[in-house]
Amino acid sequence: MAIFVMGGAQITGPLAFRRHFEPDGFLRSLRQAAGFAVMQLSCLSAWDRYLSEALYLSAFMDGAGLAGLPEAPEGFLNVRGALFNLSRDERAAVAARGAEPDAAATLEYVWDTAMPAQAVMGERGGREAKRLFIALSAGYLLARRTPAERPISPEAAAAAYLQRRTEAADGRWLELRPGAVELEPRREAYRVLMDARAAEGLAQGAALELCRVEAPRGAALELYPGRFDAAAVRVDIAPGDYRYFTLAGGRPAFMHPLVVKNGFCTMERRGAELYLRMFREEARRVASAEDVASFAPEAGGEGWVAVLGGGQVDMSRYTRSVLPVSRALSAGPAVQAAMSGRALLLLRPDGTVESNLADIYASGQAIIDVGKFDKLGGVR
Repeated sequence: MAIFVMGGAQITGPLAFRRHFEPDGFLRSLRQAAGFAVMQLSCLSAWDRYLSEALYLSAFMDGAGLAGLPEAPEGFLNVRGALFNLSRDERAAVAARGAEPDAAATLEYVWDTAMPAQAVMGERGGREAKRLFIALSAGYLLARRTPAERPISPEAAAAAYLQRRTEAADGRWLELRPGAVELEPRREAYRVLMDARAAEGLAQGAALELCRVEAPRGAALELYPGRFDAAAVRVDIAPGDYRYFTLAGGRPAFMHPLVVKNGFCTMERRGAELYLRMFREEARRVASAEDVASFAPEAGGEGWVAVLGGGQVDMSRYTRSVLPVSRALSAGPAVQAAMSGRALLLLRPDGTVESNLADIYASGQAIIDVGKFDKLGGVR
């Protein structure tokens, strides 16, 4: 079963639906949204039940199952199939809620958005435009969002409903791809939409890849957890420096840090140099780092493991590199390395995490959460 995603986040409950609702992503995942609404939103109130049923009918039903399509915005409140399972009191509650100014304004806006779609929907354009109206109205009202907060144009709504891809020509989000992306200097920061699902796991069938973001003359990034989140993490890239991202299914899921700790040891990349520092000691330069995506120091500062930009695992400075298990780990590609105590963890492109300790293994991961492995494997 495909994962329901909007606004760069996996939708797992009512709060996530309301926070990350976006009309484009909603319409592109209409059947998933309809199933989600019936399962998780319809129980909240009579209003939510009606909206969920109307959405489900518009997504899955045609013919008799969706008879009596609306002829005006207020007709949304009389979708026959959605009323069948409501009591008289529940129908009255739906009518009262739908007559409130905010709901009425939303219905009028969506009607004006959906009706122009008839021109691109072929012979059954009028019917399909009304189904689009029902679906999009239900989405806004279930999310407790207004079109002013989450706008969509008639052209974009029709394209999303028909599953047509529109060009992302506005330049709002930096497009990352496997390999290298070079940034031109500009006054404003580049905005990066992070995949908020990453901490929950890798979507089925997706793969992990590395992207090197280069800034020959310097640049700034703003990392956003969702399309409509106001808070962002700002990252400045010095002239000539670079940062690495892990892409999960083509979306940026994780930005690799410049400072990593293991026990009392801290490892840091400063431009093209790697430094090690033990507790209360001065940092010492230990190697160059012209193309290092990820690195992890041993707890005592004796050595480290690195993942290079091409995915190769470099164990040349690892004190346990001669062990058979270490040689086996270095044989395949990786996107991230981490250490916790004596445990070495490597994240593979297929989402599996392998370790030099037999009791630590995981699959379906997009990033290495060292704390989680500490709890599961007791590696400290």
